[in-house]
Amino acid sequence: MATTPPPLKIIIVGAGIAGLTLAKALEEIPQSASSPPIEYIVLEGRPELAPQQGAGIALAPGGSRILDQLGVYTELEDQMASVSSSAVHDVHGKLLLPARSDAALLVGRRMGYPFGLVERRNVVLALLRGLKRKEECVITGKRVIRVEHEVDQEKPVTAVCADGSRYEGDIVVGADGVRSKIREEMWGAVDKGLCCSKGFDVQRERDAMTAEYRCLFGISSPIPGYPPGCSDDTIGKDVSTMVATSKGGKIFWFLFGRLDRVYKHGEIPRFSAQETAAFAQQHANLPVQGGITMGQLWKSRRTATLVPLEEADYKRWTAGRFVIIGDGAHKMTPQTGSGGMLAIDHAAALANILHRLNSARDNSKPLTTRAIENAVSEFDTRRRHIRTTALIRQAGALARLQALRTPLDQIAAALLFPRAGDARADQLCGDAVGAARIEYLPLPRRSLQGTMPFNPELGIGLGESKRGRALRALPLLLLALGGFLSMAAVVPLEGAAQVLNAGVYRWASSNGTHVEDQIPETFYGVPMVDEFARLGVMRFIVSRAHFMLQNLSLFADYGVWYAIMLVEASRRSLRLTIMQYALLWGLLNLKGIAIFVPIYYFAHYIVSPMSAFGARDMRLTDTNLNKTILPVLLLAHYAPFLTAYLSPSPSTRQTAAFIWELFPIWIAAMQYGLSDLVPNTSLQDRLMPNPTGDFPSIRRTIIPLVLFSAAVWQYTLWTSPSISEALQLFSPITSGVGSMNFAELFAETLKWDQVFFGFANEVWIALLIWDMKRAGYIRRSWVFLIGCAVAVTVLGGNGALLGVVWLYREEMLVVGNHWAAVVADMEDMAKG
Repeated sequence: MATTPPPLKIIIVGAGIAGLTLAKALEEIPQSASSPPIEYIVLEGRPELAPQQGAGIALAPGGSRILDQLGVYTELEDQMASVSSSAVHDVHGKLLLPARSDAALLVGRRMGYPFGLVERRNVVLALLRGLKRKEECVITGKRVIRVEHEVDQEKPVTAVCADGSRYEGDIVVGADGVRSKIREEMWGAVDKGLCCSKGFDVQRERDAMTAEYRCLFGISSPIPGYPPGCSDDTIGKDVSTMVATSKGGKIFWFLFGRLDRVYKHGEIPRFSAQETAAFAQQHANLPVQGGITMGQLWKSRRTATLVPLEEADYKRWTAGRFVIIGDGAHKMTPQTGSGGMLAIDHAAALANILHRLNSARDNSKPLTTRAIENAVSEFDTRRRHIRTTALIRQAGALARLQALRTPLDQIAAALLFPRAGDARADQLCGDAVGAARIEYLPLPRRSLQGTMPFNPELGIGLGESKRGRALRALPLLLLALGGFLSMAAVVPLEGAAQVLNAGVYRWASSNGTHVEDQIPETFYGVPMVDEFARLGVMRFIVSRAHFMLQNLSLFADYGVWYAIMLVEASRRSLRLTIMQYALLWGLLNLKGIAIFVPIYYFAHYIVSPMSAFGARDMRLTDTNLNKTILPVLLLAHYAPFLTAYLSPSPSTRQTAAFIWELFPIWIAAMQYGLSDLVPNTSLQDRLMPNPTGDFPSIRRTIIPLVLFSAAVWQYTLWTSPSISEALQLFSPITSGVGSMNFAELFAETLKWDQVFFGFANEVWIALLIWDMKRAGYIRRSWVFLIGCAVAVTVLGGNGALLGVVWLYREEMLVVGNHWAAVVADMEDMAKG
């Protein structure tokens, strides 16, 4: 008969949020006949639990989901007014955003849990109330002064308290805050060789903590005119504030100030009541919003505390039978609201590991130190450290940005805050999406129904490297170079100069008639513009005379690309990137489609990883701009270039050609004018349960252009004597260039333009589909996809292929999910 192993005993030092989350998670482990419940004890050094220290804590989705799994979230949500109106001000009270923002509402829509603040002590109290064994397992007045960790592999660890009491366990977990005694004991044990020290640089760890800022945080009574659900930040040189109102108008506030220097571990100051009052008085006139100042918050305070803001990114959280969680393992500034949520996250992750360790035991022998060390080393993984480091750096960077720490921070603040959009919501969701879950407890239904599924493969620190994407997209740059060199080798610069200087192009028609097409000296009345435009007018004249179908096909395909580029320019995921500058890309392409389209694709691919679409609303584009794309393209691109080829009047053809040469400017101007006439619903669409409000307008734009491109392709094929002769229209000649005349060289130049444009289209869409398949949005085989691509190319040409594949990708972004997304269907399948 199999014997039951002795219970796994966990000593948790510290009854704060991290320690009690771990305790509650251990209590909730399902009972099993093969493994007994894990025993735990929580040792709290203070004489009381959850003392009032005046601290608020931001509840964000990553921690909220875990608290919901533990059954304590509903109590906390009832105390919270989720943030629905946010603003950023300067020290004079000037609003730095275009208007107050509802960006925080996106957090709840995306992830099922809203963003808001509650009292930190209330989180502790909720966890305490949820503990079934708190009377026997949570003990106050037990300040741990020493941990005895033996070399003997089978000896347990012992926590020794100041009152002489001793507690034995298999593992000791330090959840005892930023000045963790357990962390110090772990370092000491490593120094003495009592536990594994491979790769453990204790001195580096001891020197890791610094403090450059201090924070006066508090809770104030409601102030008339400051409603619940508001969040206001004030930024200034070496000083900043964060203020949020919660249920009943309760005000949580943080006043940050830079210290006189950067302090290191062991010299970080603490502050007296007099220093606290002086700091508050020094910044009493800082504006909050609507005439409210920090001085008013100080006067109406219920409680307030001034502390240094330690920052530390420790590289090791485990050694032997030691584990460190919470602020003792990773200390960050509070600007991003991530510290408390990360403590809950790591407590849940550790509970999962301890559950697996307990379940895997199959004999009655006590666990050895090596077995425990191997198990808990999973907590100390590189992946978890990367995410934690990213969170710490992000918080520190925001602290310094808001304090205008350097001239670069001052420039960035001036440029970014007015254009921030939903950046705060993006940050909160990015911090939360990759958070841990308690694996042995069911997921709350609400966590599965947002527009941004939790996903352990995504989120801060876990994104794809831009360098890797750049290397993957390198063929596009090679195509740009190839396009430049190929066209440069055949472009008839001397002949073009002669034609432009003469102001006329003379040629003989197929029936022998001599034709003279005039190229006017002026059209716009601006010499530089006219000089540029005349070159394009000559292109229309020469191509119409000798190879019109070739250029007609290129322009038809180019219209599809231009429409896609205009849609991408307003995509939410590309905000604050170079891709949003459609006019710039349009003007660059006038200098060579084969050169700048591949460069556009290269840049687009780098800034468009699949992780950018973790939230469905990030796929959205501006509906009002989308609705203008087709009409403005018809007016500014298609109508002029068709007129420049097909009009029987030479003067009309010249006018149309001059107009087309600046069509990116006309498109930008018309979009600007027309967009105000069409309601922009993107702000409403992003908050919808299924944000697809822009998709119908995208379809209505791209499909007609694809059909036109395919029609031109088919017309070209059917009007040619044979397929081979039709293909020769697009196939450059690689030899005998020296014997070609001006028109032939001009044709070869434009052939290379079209060839490299086509290759770039194919490489780009292949990269996009490869991304989609790797992320799980597309499940079709490559054989099927390539077969479809070949069929579309044969029937519709390269432009149709570009439009169809891009539209297919858009469709998959609407209906698909990342392979690791935690969604209801996946959970139901797992249960089944």
